[in-house]
Amino acid sequence: MVELLCLVDSVHVHSPRKIWDRFGEQTGLERRDFDLYFRGVKKGCAIVFSEIVSLDPVLPLDSIRVRVGSFLPPQFFRILQAGSPELRLFRSAVNLGLTDISKNRSDSSLPPLRREQAGAW
Repeated sequence: MVELLCLVDSVHVHSPRKIWDRFGEQTGLERRDFDLYFRGVKKGCAIVFSEIVSLDPVLPLDSIRVRVGSFLPPQFFRILQAGSPELRLFRSAVNLGLTDISKNRSDSSLPPLRREQAGAW
């Protein structure tokens, strides 16, 4: 299932200490868990998201595959390029509040995203 959509605002590659100093309070993690995750790592990556939209109800994979047969779900998230069929479909579902996107019309009339990439969870 696709549970939310968001835009990647920025990506930061630094030492785990610098990542914690800058983003620690925003991670939702205890420092102990953060340190365990990054143990032995010299560089880490912090991805800052914006325009996060929770899909309620979520989009079932079967419904997505009816519209975009080549869709393969990522294990975590996937970068969708502007104009991709998946991104157009997800934006259509968000904008129209659809629960069964397999019956949705073409959404070519939707305005383009403000950024080149969006992430889907």
